[in-house]
Amino acid sequence: MAIDNARLFQEVQRANDELEHRITIRTNELVVTNQQLKSEIEEKRKAEQALQKSEAMLRVLFESAPD
Repeated sequence: MAIDNARLFQEVQRANDELEHRITIRTNELVVTNQQLKSEIEEKRKAEQALQKSEAMLRVLFESAPD
């Protein structure tokens, strides 16, 4: 009975260790993905600003052009 309990404890401990390892790996993957998404958001924000600036310049040129 004590041997069975010890073996069962070891199996539970091994399963727990495996889960913790998998959680660590997944957390690291999510950190990397989050960083990539933040970079993409920043790139899109900059592109949006550049587009708005370009549109504003074209609007000024168009509105100031002689009829």
